[in-house]
Amino acid sequence: MAPKANSEIAKDDPVSIQRCGDNEFPLIERFWSRYRAAKGDPQMSAEERRNLWAQEVGNPFQNGAGSCWLASDLGEPVAHLSRSPCPAYHQGRTLDAGWWRDLFAVSDVAHGNATAALMLTVARLNLGHAVLGTPGVESQVGKLYRALRFDYWGEVPFLYLVLHGSKLLRNLVVFKKNRAVFFASNLASRLYLPGKVLELRHRRRDRSAAGVRIEHWRTFPAVADDLWVRLLDRFTMVFDRSVTYLNWRYAEPCYERVGVFLHDQLIGWVVSKLTAMNNNAYFGDLTVGTVVDLLVNPEQPAHVREVLHAAVRSLAAGGADVIVTNLSDRRLVAAACVAGFIPGPSNYHFFTKNLPALQIQDCHLTRGDSDGDRRL
Repeated sequence: MAPKANSEIAKDDPVSIQRCGDNEFPLIERFWSRYRAAKGDPQMSAEERRNLWAQEVGNPFQNGAGSCWLASDLGEPVAHLSRSPCPAYHQGRTLDAGWWRDLFAVSDVAHGNATAALMLTVARLNLGHAVLGTPGVESQVGKLYRALRFDYWGEVPFLYLVLHGSKLLRNLVVFKKNRAVFFASNLASRLYLPGKVLELRHRRRDRSAAGVRIEHWRTFPAVADDLWVRLLDRFTMVFDRSVTYLNWRYAEPCYERVGVFLHDQLIGWVVSKLTAMNNNAYFGDLTVGTVVDLLVNPEQPAHVREVLHAAVRSLAAGGADVIVTNLSDRRLVAAACVAGFIPGPSNYHFFTKNLPALQIQDCHLTRGDSDGDRRL
């Protein structure tokens, strides 16, 4: 009897786990079709299907076995967990690294045997080092890191910059949890002074220095690789920022890629995106700009500010009400605060495995070092 094809699942098996690569992409599509149908979402467009293929099986550092796992119940895929491989560099040593994306399950089996079996199967794997961005350290993926006995190093700092204070006061969900506070914030949002004071608290001079030039990129050019080579040893630990990886990670049209030049030499780049919220759990109906990723010499605070200002100007022109980012390196955080960003509570957590003690402020971590920006 011929063996079953990789894209088929035995329908008489109550629960089965399968590791999926390129050849199993039809199974991955089938899961997401069921997942979207359960949520009442429309099926994938051709562009969404191309993006899914790139995310799941197009990673340039993915090995032939694939980095996606599906749990099936009675022959139908019901839960999905995948890992995004990305080398990291710690004090000059290359690490097998990456991060787990959130666990997704069809709603009626979210806590069923198949989901549990998937978590247990993946928990037996020893897959190097990781960065994690989730809604909470007790999330499903957070529990997976605990099961894998990863070391927890704390939260990656969250920073924000307010562009429209009145809209923030009307929409920020934290104000809506208390009826009296909601009434006061709603009243304040309709007055000129409270919102303006909030904006002025974040405002800094953002005029570019002489000789600064901005380029908007459709893809990352070779000169970005030269910058990566020059800056690699400026961080105790950093994830890969090669052009090969960047052009995979930020291929989707939602990302804006900007290079910043000083006297015709590239000093840094930044990736940003705009998200129009709709009754979001944190941001209500605000338009949120995210500084997803950047690379710039942390020892040149003026250069860091130029790169951040390039992102802020672009996001402001696109209609952002508030701009958010996550940065860990203490030098980048300090420069961001000078540029008008203010620290806030973070839900972005950092785990590693098989590494000596780390100071999170010595590592270069951004929102792009996970799939956290996709959930904004």
